Amino acid sequence: MWHRGQQVICLDDRFPGAIWEWTSHVPQVGGVYTIVGMDYLPEWGGRERVLGFRFEELPALSSRTYFSAWRFEPCWIPG
Repeated sequence: MWHRGQQVICLDDRFPGAIWEWTSHVPQVGGVYTIVGMDYLPEWGGRERVLGFRFEELPALSSRTYFSAWRFEPCWIPG
């Protein structure tokens, strides 16, 4: 379902307060982003691994800067 180069729209931009200690660049609700990387990583504060995305439009502070896939849905472009 997901692939590099795919555009997604952000549905949830409610992040834990601690995120602001390491970045000020986060997805915004309604924003459209292009996937440039995917990986399964532990979700913030937990052990369960979830699919995460890196985006072309957001600067990555490290190679581990990913945002949980559950926050997004595919962006369907009419055509």
